[in-house]
Amino acid sequence: MDGLTHLFLGVAFYALQHKDFPARRAMKVFDRVKRPAIAFVWGTFGTSREGIEAYFAAVGDRPHVIQIHLMNGCCIRRGNCYEGQPLRGFSLNNWNHALTNKDPRVKRVIQRRVRAIREVIARYGNNNTIAILSVALEDNFTDAAAAQLVRWARAEWPGLISRNPSGTVGGKGDADADLHERHGERTSRPITRRHIQDLDGMSIDFPWQRWSWKPTLAAAEVPDFLARFKSAGVVLLWNAAHQGNKGMTADSGAPRSRSIYVDERDIDALNGWLREAQKK
Repeated sequence: MDGLTHLFLGVAFYALQHKDFPARRAMKVFDRVKRPAIAFVWGTFGTSREGIEAYFAAVGDRPHVIQIHLMNGCCIRRGNCYEGQPLRGFSLNNWNHALTNKDPRVKRVIQRRVRAIREVIARYGNNNTIAILSVALEDNFTDAAAAQLVRWARAEWPGLISRNPSGTVGGKGDADADLHERHGERTSRPITRRHIQDLDGMSIDFPWQRWSWKPTLAAAEVPDFLARFKSAGVVLLWNAAHQGNKGMTADSGAPRSRSIYVDERDIDALNGWLREAQKK
């Protein structure tokens, strides 16, 4: 499949399925955004569909992107996966071995998970929905293992597929995915419509927020970040508190047990940046 033809701007709300995610408040971030985008991690933070429904209701018939990360690659790398993660006892080596050797049990688990996502998107989306399946949030798989994961996913997924290698350990290629994703405020990759840039890991520093996080991106620098990636396909803003992170993710506890904090002032600021960026 080809990449996207326009730029979509939005927010990574990984905790969208958390039972306490303030969906009605958070979705105001997309008011008057021409081509909105959202990203979340399937099952990691919970199983609620309220946030998913709220997103589709908020964006209506506008062209929009919803990116679903199939699993949490960060916890695989750190060895601290919790409920909601497929094969959560698997180490990174276990995953690489199972994928490269085409383990049939792992294939069944992956494809069952992809089908569940597909069914939800089919139920709540519309003709203007562009659903992107990411094979993992920040994966550390080898390129060969990631390519096998993409193949298994593609057999059950009719839309675009993205890969988001973390860049620390493992492969860094696209692994036959349609789109490539990088995190943080910069990238060395060419910026085209096949590119997704997610600020994840670089929390926007809202002065009123009670939680600290390092590194941060000053609020005054957000417009420059959005402008830097205007040639991308999707650009997503990110804040640690929206994921319940009280420090580095490894110290934040089980995702389903976190306290999710989304301030109305955050939403107003994010919405203003997104609306202003789409004018340029």
